[in-house]
Amino acid sequence: GFTTVIDEQVHKVEMLPRTYRLARRIMRDGVIGRPGRRVLLADTAAKELSKLHQVYSGTVITESHGPITFDRSKAIYCRERFTGKTAIMYKYKAEGDMLKEVYQGRWTDSPEAFNADHNAVYIGQAQASREGVNLSSADDLVFFSIDHSALSYLQGRDRASYLGRDRANRVHWSFAARSLEPLIYKLVRAKEDYTTTHYRRDKSTL
Repeated sequence: GFTTVIDEQVHKVEMLPRTYRLARRIMRDGVIGRPGRRVLLADTAAKELSKLHQVYSGTVITESHGPITFDRSKAIYCRERFTGKTAIMYKYKAEGDMLKEVYQGRWTDSPEAFNADHNAVYIGQAQASREGVNLSSADDLVFFSIDHSALSYLQGRDRASYLGRDRANRVHWSFAARSLEPLIYKLVRAKEDYTTTHYRRDKSTL
C-alpha cells in the first residue's frame, strides 16, 4: 500500500463585470435575446444551472449560434499563476478552445507529450481524462470549473496521484469570485451531488 497526499487549493478569480451581469440576467429572466439573434434559453432550474456553469468560466452556448467566449479572466489567471508543469482540465469545448488560445504554442492534449516536455501545458477535457490518463509529472493539476457530481470531483482530483510519486499532489480549483462555484465545491467535497434543489436555495445569496 501507499499513501497519497493531496494539497487542495481554491482560487477565486474576479471576472469581468459583464460576466456577473449575464449571470444575474439568467437567474432573473431565464430567456435572453430575441428570435433571429443570439438567444440563451434557461427556462428551467436545470438549464439555469447549466448556463451558469458555463458563464462563470467565461463562455456560454447559445441556442442557434453555438458557443461564444466573452471573458478570458480565468484562463489568463491560470497562465500567470501556474508557472510550473501544469495540467488543466475543462468541461465544455469552448473552455478548451479558450485555454488553447491563451496558451498558444505551449499546450498539448497528449499525456505522453506532456510528461516528456518540461515546458508543455496539458489541456484536456475532464471527462475524457478522468480514468487511465497518466499526468504524474504535473506540478499542478488545475480544474477550470467544477462539475456538480461528487464522483467527478473525487475521480478528477486523483488524476495526479500515482504509485511512486514522492511529493504531494497539488490540485487547484479555479472559481469565479462571488459565484455559485464555491458553494458547489463545498457540497461535492462532502460527497454529495449539487442539484437543482440546492440551486434554488443558493441563488438568492448571489
